[in-house]
Amino acid sequence: MKKSMRFHLGLPPKDDAILKEDDAWCPIDESGHMRFQIRGILVAFFVTTAIALVLLGRDPKYVTNVSWPIVMLFILLAMPIHEFLHAISFKGGVLSKGVIFGFYPKAVAFYAHYSGVITWNRYIFISLFPFLILTVIPLAIMIVFNLKLNYIVEIIFANGLASAGDVLTTLTIIKQVPKRSILVNSGIKTYWKPVANTDGQENGGQLIGSETNRTSGAAGSRR
Repeated sequence: MKKSMRFHLGLPPKDDAILKEDDAWCPIDESGHMRFQIRGILVAFFVTTAIALVLLGRDPKYVTNVSWPIVMLFILLAMPIHEFLHAISFKGGVLSKGVIFGFYPKAVAFYAHYSGVITWNRYIFISLFPFLILTVIPLAIMIVFNLKLNYIVEIIFANGLASAGDVLTTLTIIKQVPKRSILVNSGIKTYWKPVANTDGQENGGQLIGSETNRTSGAAGSRR
């Protein structure tokens, strides 16, 4: 029986057992590691620019007073929280028995991973959840209530930058994967396959649907 909230040092573990059950799994085309990283940088630029434009429209001091060294520091400090939010959005949350928290020393990267498959809708939700909680919602609150909290602005920028990979992943999934699909992360790769019915019930590690009976869960960042 799997233990809850395991910790893994190194790259995210592979789910070869699931992939070997049939040959219908298709890998996501990420166009090579370097090209994916370049796209991630471009997404980070656009996300940061969008945040800056929203804040400039409210008060230029929101942007001119930002300390970018603090933003960079917050990126490092906030990553465990960012990944914890990914885990919260897994089916069953952080107590789900498929949850794996990890750290990859070579890239100085934390991640949250779920060993198993997940529906298209939940995958999108998991990918964007930290961005919504730490960037979009605080930004909206500041604008609506006209709050001027510099450290909050820096957290908004920091998590916006940290979420660039999540946003890019979301766009990639929307572009390449049909909505009636299930997905699984195995190591640093993501695979998908179509199903006739995605209204199945994720429960205790199994996806129960009209034509599927698979190990269930969610893949984290991160991946």
